[in-house]
Amino acid sequence: MNEYMRDSIVEYAWHQFLYGYNGEKRAEFLQSMVDTHPIKMDSSDVAAVLISDYSLPKFENPMKCDKFQVSTIAREYMSFVLVEAIVEQTIKQIELDKLNDRMKSFIKNVNRLMMNPGFEDVQDISELLGILKESKKFYNEEYVKLLQTGSFQGDIASLKINFIDLNTFIHYYKKALNMRSHFSVIIDQQVVGARVSQQAVNGIITKRCTGDISMKVACQPEEWKTYSDLNGIYAESVHDYSGVELDDCYAKYVKELRKKNAI
Repeated sequence: MNEYMRDSIVEYAWHQFLYGYNGEKRAEFLQSMVDTHPIKMDSSDVAAVLISDYSLPKFENPMKCDKFQVSTIAREYMSFVLVEAIVEQTIKQIELDKLNDRMKSFIKNVNRLMMNPGFEDVQDISELLGILKESKKFYNEEYVKLLQTGSFQGDIASLKINFIDLNTFIHYYKKALNMRSHFSVIIDQQVVGARVSQQAVNGIITKRCTGDISMKVACQPEEWKTYSDLNGIYAESVHDYSGVELDDCYAKYVKELRKKNAI
């Protein structure tokens, strides 16, 4: 793992799985991507965004649930995870007064296209971040309740923003920043996530929306349990993503698979 590999991964517009051992060394390497590729206004540079906590909680013995409801929650939760991370990192990396001035057109589009009727308009980017956090928390909590009770009882209408169209959000967000490249969104899976959250990530990969978002999933190969999305469509290495070996864990994984298949 060196500077050339780091920059090549971030700047490559295609989705990628980054296979490497869990731990501090990989985490530091991924953080260096963010440090060297910040979010900027009026730029053609790629911006890296790191997400360390992407997954809904795992359940060993959930109640029998409506699969459509589970999939919908997982999909919406992932969308809010992504946009929250992008907005939060933007606030950290760009002076707030300048950012709010630049994002006026974007905030108008949020109020016009995304806000639930009956709520007051969002005024600035900090308020929007708070709303995104509320929605993400809602879907996390309702997922837990659904798997514990078997029924969904949440009030979607209570949310100021209850659904996010990821492509629309990122399109207008980049336009407001005058950002002419893509977001390289890095997911660092140090602990195995819920299967539905992995499927939600795969769903972004199968859409191939690399003009705005390039997903970089860092994991140990045996801990990414599925390559299908929530609709049962498989992310294929030939068409949807490429793999990068950060160390020798992938080679060892393949070697073990070959041993098992030979038995």
